[in-house]
Amino acid sequence: MPRYLRLTGKDVAFVCGSDEHGVAISMKAKKEGVTPKEVIDKYHHIIKTSFADFGISFDNYSEPRQKFIMKRHLVSLKHCMNKGIL
Repeated sequence: MPRYLRLTGKDVAFVCGSDEHGVAISMKAKKEGVTPKEVIDKYHHIIKTSFADFGISFDNYSEPRQKFIMKRHLVSLKHCMNKGIL
């Protein structure tokens, strides 16, 4: 979708990342006897490289603990609260 939107002249930011709070990560952590953070620390680079190997690129692919992501979530949350969505 981002490629298409860019081709049509839209200003697009394609952002994704490893989610240490997802169910799959929690299950993997439990199976390996480690914390979800340890799972992300182990697999983040592998997953990021795999996307690149398939020709999938992101403007930002990060981990949820990065300050940029945390700040962005807070901005989005405040926006939703101000609009009465939450």
